[in-house]
Amino acid sequence: MRLPIYCLLLIAEISRGEKCARHIDKTQEECSTLSISKMVSAEDNLKLSEHVPGAPETAPLFPPWFDLELARTGQEFACKYFAQLVFANIMSLVGGLADLPTRRAIFLTRKSNTPERAFKRYLSTAQQVHLWYHSDILDPSWAKSISTVREIHIYVINYLESLNSTASKFNVNPENNLTGFQPNERLWTAFKMDIAKLNSEDQPLEMEVKQYGLQMAIWPFIGLAILNPEPLGIAMPSEEKGLQGFVHLWSVIGYALGTDEQNIYCKDVWTKNEWQGCKHHLREILLKTFLPQLINLDFEGQIMIESMIMGFTA
Repeated sequence: MRLPIYCLLLIAEISRGEKCARHIDKTQEECSTLSISKMVSAEDNLKLSEHVPGAPETAPLFPPWFDLELARTGQEFACKYFAQLVFANIMSLVGGLADLPTRRAIFLTRKSNTPERAFKRYLSTAQQVHLWYHSDILDPSWAKSISTVREIHIYVINYLESLNSTASKFNVNPENNLTGFQPNERLWTAFKMDIAKLNSEDQPLEMEVKQYGLQMAIWPFIGLAILNPEPLGIAMPSEEKGLQGFVHLWSVIGYALGTDEQNIYCKDVWTKNEWQGCKHHLREILLKTFLPQLINLDFEGQIMIESMIMGFTA
């Protein structure tokens, strides 16, 4: 199943994806500074980065299946294709923000429900992700960044749990929209007319709220790059090893952020069967979780998605 070409063109036009191409050469030049010879040695810094700063000693930063060489291969891949991955992330967020539980959590924090707020939030996220790609994975700054993001996630979870039932179930609509931002009605009318042609059944993942949120947060960073690398300008099959390293890097990031092992995307990508299974799992989430909710997108979803897109292009 494919999304209507209208949707892809719409997203590409609004997010001004052509800007990415202008910076590819510059990004690749910066990438050349990231080399194995300049990286922190595992022997010197493994103990230093073994645990997330401030976390209990029982909370290791790296999982037992952590492959340092593969993770560094993933970093080099991410650095080389940074512009393409950012563009894919923006497109993926359209689907990610259609997911009701994910969107509800973000909306209730009131940090992304206008273009101005969305710009600040996603810029902050981009800064952390840029560090995860460009700083050596054993450098203390990498562990500190992971710790910061994990603390933010914990804070958000605690905040959402502290809300009373009325506040947590508040549903914004055109009549009670207090955000001050009004979605483009003509744009969304055209969008709904086009995407309504698709048929799909909503089959959300079954897991606890925290784990679901982590999985849905990570999918936009890896989903399209794995499922559709060539349209993004990623050379295949020559870059398959790099792409697998990229997935492994995000598996490690997911683990460090608190994802249970059974809920981590594609942690075993060394065999052909596991790699194909990884792609199948990511495609299932797109078709059975994101797409059905995108087809039935409500007013709140329009606010969040358009705020994100307009925030990137402001």
